[in-house]
Amino acid sequence: MFVLPCFSYDSYSLLRHTTSQLGAQKTPNAWIMNITFMIIGLSCVIEAWVKLKTLVLPRFVLTLFGISFIFTGFFRHAPIEKGIGYSVLLDRLHSVFASLNGFCFIVLAVSAAFLEQKRLHKFTDILVALSSLLFSLLMFGVSDYAGLWQRIMFLVSFVWLILFLERMKKRVQPYPKVHE
Repeated sequence: MFVLPCFSYDSYSLLRHTTSQLGAQKTPNAWIMNITFMIIGLSCVIEAWVKLKTLVLPRFVLTLFGISFIFTGFFRHAPIEKGIGYSVLLDRLHSVFASLNGFCFIVLAVSAAFLEQKRLHKFTDILVALSSLLFSLLMFGVSDYAGLWQRIMFLVSFVWLILFLERMKKRVQPYPKVHE
């Protein structure tokens, strides 16, 4: 997110360009970002099934979030360099899965507020959902800083996700054993 731009196009800007553009079609070393998307996605799917065992809605939403992350890495964004041919279909599919990813995250954060026991955690969950929405809107509204907004959003979101999953892991009991 912060180092890979050094190995991309000289014109790549941390402030202006998103991580999706690091993994764009025909971009130098794009495979690194795309593999990263896929690893993050797979990790989220695993975490959903390990730490949210009995919480059906959050487990489903985090699983869908992870799968959409995987597909975001598989279907690649259009290149940032002008005049380079690319697949419009791949770019559109990338956008669909990136949008689904953001939507799932917001749904997860809001649903988390209904699971939390402490008022501070409930407030934080809603604040994280709103901040994700705000940063997403800023990425489009103030697009010269889309890369900055996205990186801040990712940092806030993934720190929150790690802390949320740890809280839920402590709360969730394994499935009860069936006695024969």
